[in-house]
Amino acid sequence: NRSLLALANCITALTRKGSYVNYRDSKLTRLLKDSLSGNCYTTMIAHVSPSIASFEETVNTLKYAHRACEIRGMCGGVRENVYEVAVKHAIHMRPCLEATSGLRQAVAKLAVRRPG
Repeated sequence: NRSLLALANCITALTRKGSYVNYRDSKLTRLLKDSLSGNCYTTMIAHVSPSIASFEETVNTLKYAHRACEIRGMCGGVRENVYEVAVKHAIHMRPCLEATSGLRQAVAKLAVRRPG
């Protein structure tokens, strides 16, 4: 996608000090110019998948997000890394994940028992 490539180029240029940032490459980068340049607060959410089938896309998404975390604008750059926030709440998430796993197993057992 051309817009995402242009956004990646802007993010790369913003992480390098003194580098020219070309926001005119796409409509997306023109819309995000104020957000990326540090004139306002911006949140970037990287959606990743635990599936091995999506491994390559997940790695690329994490690399992209890591590059975005290195942007230092007028507001001082990254305030909080979402990964660190998730680690803080992992204790609360574990029981939910275990319950979900148990429910999946119960559904699988019911599907096997169902008469055809």
